[in-house]
Amino acid sequence: MMINRNFKDFKFQHKRNQNQILFTSKKVKGNNQILNLIDNFLNEKNSFVFESVEKGVIRGRYTIFGRKPDKIWEFNDKNSYTVDKFNKKKKIEGDPKKNIEKIIEDFKFKTPKSLPPICSLISGYFSYDIIRYLEKIPNTCKDDLKLPDVRIIRPRVLIIHDNLRKKIFYIVNVFKDEKINDYKKKYFDIKSELNFLMSLSEINSIKKNK
Repeated sequence: MMINRNFKDFKFQHKRNQNQILFTSKKVKGNNQILNLIDNFLNEKNSFVFESVEKGVIRGRYTIFGRKPDKIWEFNDKNSYTVDKFNKKKKIEGDPKKNIEKIIEDFKFKTPKSLPPICSLISGYFSYDIIRYLEKIPNTCKDDLKLPDVRIIRPRVLIIHDNLRKKIFYIVNVFKDEKINDYKKKYFDIKSELNFLMSLSEINSIKKNK
């Protein structure tokens, strides 16, 4: 496990049998930073924003932003697929239930104590129709939405706002099944990504102050 606490000088070496978390963080200057992040993330395909809310008005402790999934899976009519960035599907052999279990089983990270527990995640949805993967239930419903039964994405990049500690964490996940041929390029890609993430929260603030 390679943990980064100072991304300016971190070293990177991919380990095939381990998922890795690389990150940096900074204190929050104001609420505008979070609003800017929401604006920037919602403009990108396959990105998401999670926030737990109590009673509809109280903000939860963590706001989680995700982007740049390196893998997308879809399950429909008891068939399994991977989906590429051009939205082209490739069928996966095997039982869909077991394929889903394997995705979850392979997604294991050792969470650094200095990071929130949700610093790595897979995101998506399971529709009601997934019950037919487990039980024999007749399917007489009209498929008018044309949506898959299950859609799962594996975001490579996360930003987490800790509302209690007033801190933002910028995270890049590196997965054990990634194929990395050029370590130097990967190092600079991760460094550039972390720099870019830090700049996102400042872009609109600078424009508004002009």
